[in-house]
Formats: sequence, structure tokens, C-alpha cells
Amino acid sequence: MKQSLIPYLVCITCQSSLRCRVFQYEEEEIIEGKLTCTHCAVDYPIVKGIPRFVPVSLEKIKQKTAERFSYQWHKYSDIPKIFEQQFLDWIDPVKPSFFKNKIVLDAGCGMGRHLLFSSQYHAKTVIGVDLGDSVDVAYANTKHLPNVHIVQADLYHLPFNRIFNYIYSIGVLHHLPDPKQGFLSLAQHLRKKGTISIWVYGKENNFLLRFFNPLRKFVFSRLPLPFLHLLSLAGMLFLYPFLMLGYRSPLHKIMPHSAFFSYLTQFHFRHIRTIFFDQMLAPVAYYLTYSDVSDWLSSCQLRNPLITARNENSWRAMGIML
Repeated sequence: MKQSLIPYLVCITCQSSLRCRVFQYEEEEIIEGKLTCTHCAVDYPIVKGIPRFVPVSLEKIKQKTAERFSYQWHKYSDIPKIFEQQFLDWIDPVKPSFFKNKIVLDAGCGMGRHLLFSSQYHAKTVIGVDLGDSVDVAYANTKHLPNVHIVQADLYHLPFNRIFNYIYSIGVLHHLPDPKQGFLSLAQHLRKKGTISIWVYGKENNFLLRFFNPLRKFVFSRLPLPFLHLLSLAGMLFLYPFLMLGYRSPLHKIMPHSAFFSYLTQFHFRHIRTIFFDQMLAPVAYYLTYSDVSDWLSSCQLRNPLITARNENSWRAMGIML
């Protein structure tokens, strides 16, 4: 943890400032230490370079979700160049120039690939937050970047005040027990005129994945992770040739989910397997309507709300805090 992160952090109990006690310091990083609330004296540990704000008692569904996605990001921690265009597609119409000199939150940062791009776009400060041990991977991937910080915390209970000029959350909210409440929680940390971008699964035009959903919920999400990972390979040995032959052919326009599966054909086998595995492992996955997402934006009274379809089966949304 860098010293420059401390002024951004507050106690999750009373929102007061924190003081830091350092136990181990290496190469301008606080590796081990403790943050203590200046008002209520609650302690938060710094472990392996990361401040940890995880509640002692955590809902089982949140804990299980965090553990399963952490397994994924420990397996797939590389960041190929093609991920940058994918990131920009998810937050469209936001452009790289938008990040300059902004304080940015990556809500659900996984292994940190979007933090890398945000840093390269000259954000003043980028803070990545996740609940699981994937923060250790994110930290390893980004600790060399002077404007990037990693925090382990629950998106419902973040250790920040209203400090962010820009918040993005990609592929995270639909895995929360209450997606709307997760969105409202994030919006509470936006500064006046701050912008929020999200990407979530759509219910419209998503009949194949929604058909798959009961299998995920009642079978795949209950399997041991090493076995499920092996199963994803077996599934890909069937799916990959079908994608490459069927969705690269002139017939792709009449095939189901043409926009989505055609989009996947630009990626290598390993990345498509990651997406397939991602679909299998989550304990919770909501498929949200346009009306659901519109309700989230209006509940926060965001101005200039914008909702657009991505690959005809998911929603991008953004708005600006009044």
C-alpha cells in the first residue's frame, strides 16, 4: 500500500479519517501495518500490501462468490493487449481522454487489468476494490504503477467518502445478492458532476444464457472449482470449433446470439475458455431488463442517463451525479 492512498480512506463504521501504523515497509510500499479510526478506534489490517476492510461476519453468498471468482483470477492473471479494446467497449462512450487527472474507482477490479488501462490514460488516482483474494493478483499486476491502489472491501460498505470523479463497474453488479443496492452504494461515492459507468447482463435477447442459468445455479456453482475448471475445458473442446466455423461463416447472421458469439471469435481459445468458465462458476447471476437499469439511474437522480445495448444481450449504462 502506498502512503498516498491513506488520505482517501475512511472508517467503514463512522466515515472518520484513519491513521496508519507501519510494521513492514519495502520499496515505498507499506507491506504490513494497521489503519485505525481516529474516532471509534476500529482497526483495519494491512496485509501483503493491501488494506483489508472485509467484515468479520460476511454473508455466505458474498463469501462464496468472492472465493469462486478469486480462483478464476488466480488462474487467468495475464493481460493481453486485446483486453484494452474490450474495456473501452464496455465503458463506451467514455474515451481514454476522459480519465485525465480524475480520481477513479474500479468497483470489482478482479485481477486488475482495467486498472492498468486507467493508469495509462493519465488518471490522477485509480483505486481498485474487490471482496475476494483476487486483490492479491491485482496488487501484483499494478503495484509498479504510482497512481494505482488496491483495497479489499465489500461494495456495499466501501471505505471512502464522496471522492470519485469517475466510477466504473464491469460485470460485477449482476453477481451481487442485490444488484440495485450495489449500484446505489457506488453512486453514493460520486462527487458532484461525477460519472458512473456499468455493464451488466441483459434479459432481453438472452434466451440461451438464461436457459443455461439453472444449470449454473443448481449444478455448476456447487461443483469443486478444480473439477469445474476441467469441465470448462471439456466444454470448450466442443464449443470452440463450433464458434470458429459457424460464427465466422456467412451463415452467422441467422444463427442464435449472432452478435455475441461472432464477437467472441476474435479472441483466442484461452480467453473464450475464461468467459465460459466465468459463466459456470458464479453462485448468483441476474439477467436485467432495460427497465431495471433505467430504474437504477433514476433512483440516483443521475442526469444525462444513457443506456445502450452491447452485443444485443447486455446493457451499458452511465449517468452524471447532480
